[in-house]
Amino acid sequence: MKMKKCLLGMLALVGLATLTGCGDDTPAEGAREDGVTELRIALVANNDDPEAGRASEEFTQAMAEALNVTITEIEGVSHLVGIEAMRSGSLDVMMASPFTYMSGLVAGAEIEFLATLYNPDASHNNTTIITGAGNDHIQTLADLEGETFAFVDTASLSGFLNPMYLFVSMFDLDHTRMMMFEPGYFFSSAIASGSHDGSLMAAVNGDVTAAAVGSMIIDNMVESGVVNEDDFRIIYALEPDPLAGYIVRSDLPQTFIDDLRDFLLTFDDEDFFYNIHRSPNARFIETDHSEFADLQRLMDRLEIGQE
Repeated sequence: MKMKKCLLGMLALVGLATLTGCGDDTPAEGAREDGVTELRIALVANNDDPEAGRASEEFTQAMAEALNVTITEIEGVSHLVGIEAMRSGSLDVMMASPFTYMSGLVAGAEIEFLATLYNPDASHNNTTIITGAGNDHIQTLADLEGETFAFVDTASLSGFLNPMYLFVSMFDLDHTRMMMFEPGYFFSSAIASGSHDGSLMAAVNGDVTAAAVGSMIIDNMVESGVVNEDDFRIIYALEPDPLAGYIVRSDLPQTFIDDLRDFLLTFDDEDFFYNIHRSPNARFIETDHSEFADLQRLMDRLEIGQE
């Protein structure tokens, strides 16, 4: 079964980015009854990790043989560009978070969440609200009124949207004024630090009273010795974010979508999961769409995607 690999091609047209594939249109051996001959899939570039690159190539080779199609691998695709490419029909499959998926639906992309990646050996990220160790007067979220606060950036789910929704819904605040960082409206002032580690260090160093930081970043920085556990205190922890997985264009033939999902759900190559997802025990599992309900409430309350 033939595979093709290419890098991201971008064409700026009225502010939109479009992916372009490679020039080889050789059809797959044989033919599927549903007429699908090629699958264009976005992959994370593994140029600096030969073992990951090999495992990824073996994964797509197995996929091509199982589905009887030609696989075109496209590397270096951001979520924003990938969603637009799926909406325009120039990309078929990509790994994405549930929030990216739901944002794509809002943007008009015809996509379906295909299968979820579950890693039992990994910590699952959730938003935590932290304060510096010396801030004994801060015990609850209500104590943060009139204080300074660091978010990450407006594109971050765990570092901005999750904590923003938390404060807006818990204290019945005006989301527009909060999201504009209006000085004196709940917080005396709020900033976007630009990174989770930046927000963590701002709270630890006393530059702000508190910050929203992803739990995985905290774990990594403690493990690396950048900060100590007694440098900060967790005030509040949200539930873990829904897990990422593969999404697919829903306008492809249903028989093909079903076959692709079956391939992912039965794929059990431990070498692939170890080299790509850092655990031989990781697997693709059925997606529980009920886990997206909180995301939908967040998007509705913050009017994300609404004109």
